[in-house]
Amino acid sequence: TTHIYTHHTHIHTPHTYTHTPQPRADTTQHTTHNSAQRTTTTYNNNNRCIGICWRKCVTRFHDGEVQETEAACAEQCVSKYFGVFGKVQEALLRQQEAQQQMMLQMQKEQQQQNQET
Repeated sequence: TTHIYTHHTHIHTPHTYTHTPQPRADTTQHTTHNSAQRTTTTYNNNNRCIGICWRKCVTRFHDGEVQETEAACAEQCVSKYFGVFGKVQEALLRQQEAQQQMMLQMQKEQQQQNQET
């Protein structure tokens, strides 16, 4: 996410001054959309995980209680699910960063070519 700041607000605290950047209006809407999209993705991912682990681990819920073995299974399942999900997210982030670097390099090369002509 790229943040563009137009000015700083000074906040006085007893012993320090802190600068709080204020985003430009045109980026606020984009940031809000991305935040809502991330929230929806997280919500859907949590629900997917719960469904998968519930079906895998809870075999009899007729008495209204989850058995100790079922709870341990669900805990392991959730941990494994989010561990894998985290690794996938990291790989996607690295790929996105590499693409951004490649685009920046291409733009730089294009600018150099334009300056030479």
